[in-house]
Amino acid sequence: MTTNDNSDLIELCYAAVNEVEGYQVLIEILSQKIGADAGDIVLENTADGSCLTLGTLGFDPVFLENYDTEYLGNNTWFEELEKLAPNRSYTDEVFSEKLGKSAYFNEWVKPQGLEHSIGAVLENQKDCNGWIGLTRSTGGSRFSDKESAIMDNVVPHLKRSITLLKRFNVNDGETNVLSVAVGGLALPIIVLDSQGRVVEMNAKADEFLSENSQLNISTSGHILTRCGRTHAKIGAAIHKALTTLDEPHALPPAPVIVPGHRQEDACSFEAAHYRGSDGLSGVVVIIRPVGKL
Repeated sequence: MTTNDNSDLIELCYAAVNEVEGYQVLIEILSQKIGADAGDIVLENTADGSCLTLGTLGFDPVFLENYDTEYLGNNTWFEELEKLAPNRSYTDEVFSEKLGKSAYFNEWVKPQGLEHSIGAVLENQKDCNGWIGLTRSTGGSRFSDKESAIMDNVVPHLKRSITLLKRFNVNDGETNVLSVAVGGLALPIIVLDSQGRVVEMNAKADEFLSENSQLNISTSGHILTRCGRTHAKIGAAIHKALTTLDEPHALPPAPVIVPGHRQEDACSFEAAHYRGSDGLSGVVVIIRPVGKL
């Protein structure tokens, strides 16, 4: 097994934006690949005490019902996880001592016959926590470096999937958890319509465009760059994203590095298609300063 065997998992990340049931399939296949006995993908709103489980397996239903009242917003495992560097997974080995003394571990995890875990932060905002976590039964070995590599290969795509899900597939019954729209996201986000024209951007994107001359918006509403070669690559990425609107399993185009006048001004330009539950479709552009890649 190698990290190159994970195209099926990455495809599921993006397919789940349109078919939320895909997260359940994702957690099941990922658990099989890394040998986990239980796992879940969760978004919780600590402000109103609501919790949305996108996919789960292996946990005792009685304990799941108990979680919301006892541990929502007080999950020691997540609290330790969010202190670590983002965009990758961690095993419980890095914080096993504190976790092993917690009520969460001794009264919720251990009684279910579970022990070693691996997981990653998917959301870490003021009122919204999100994670993927997988665990093994008591007596099993810790997750290996090879299994961690599989997780690390999937996590960035899953995080991007959750960002798209929150923006375009908010259902009435889920708005308590998934109400964080483009305006509240930490990275510059630009939304394009099905013709590739800018229809929305958040404050971070507006700030980025005003301070960095390498990207501009034309009078027709299209994204431009001063470098002809880079402009062609950006155009190709947007075109590919637009032409895969009816292919929910298609992977997004590879990120385009946009050079700046100074090295610190360089950024990564990522385009991914979306088709929202309201019938709207287009492209989401995520701009990441090179220092945050």
